[in-house]
Amino acid sequence: MQTISPKAFLTYLNNGHCPDLSHLSVAVLLYDYLLFKQLKEKFKGVKVEGFTTSVAIINNRVLLCCGFGIGSPAAVAAVEELIAAGVTRFISFGSAGGIAPDIKLGDIMVCDGALKDEGTSAHYIPDESYSFPDPDLTSDIERYLRKEFPELRTGKTWTTDAPYRETREKVLKHWEEGIQTVEMEASALFTLGRFRNVEVAAVMVIGDLVLPEGWIPGFKDEHVTKTIDNVANHLVKFFL
Repeated sequence: MQTISPKAFLTYLNNGHCPDLSHLSVAVLLYDYLLFKQLKEKFKGVKVEGFTTSVAIINNRVLLCCGFGIGSPAAVAAVEELIAAGVTRFISFGSAGGIAPDIKLGDIMVCDGALKDEGTSAHYIPDESYSFPDPDLTSDIERYLRKEFPELRTGKTWTTDAPYRETREKVLKHWEEGIQTVEMEASALFTLGRFRNVEVAAVMVIGDLVLPEGWIPGFKDEHVTKTIDNVANHLVKFFL
């Protein structure tokens, strides 16, 4: 029996009532507070209190969520609270490391599956190697973004809890299996989506390369930062 629920926690935080966000079209999860702030200002987002994260609503349709940290436990806890408040559609948007031989800094990928190498998923749906995003939401996002970014990639990611244990052997193994990127949240969010019966998709921009021959960082690269800003803006516009 579950002893604590996200709804009970939100109700406690809000002095006896749970916020209602069921009217919103989508929640966009962001991992960069500066990007959150820029989008909030550009689209005149309204800050919402009563959550453990930074939350802003744009045009009473799109919710931006940030400030929960990185990694599967943090992202899943944030989404659990938003689900309890009535949100039913989520997009995870952030950077990822490229592990495929042909991938480049600034490439954009819509994720179509995630290798579960993190600990959170097992608390929801154990004994599966991969988890998958909502197919309809993923297809809609892919079609829309491809109009603006014809070079858009689709592919699978490797979700790990241990970024400093992305060894050469693991990188080689996973890209030989056809995996293109590595990050820290997608597989757990997809698993949560299936468990809670909500729609979850993930879009990534390649911010570094994690290759057998070594690590190539590019988070400060102008092409990478501009691409992240551009894709984020288009995702917000798509749902307004």
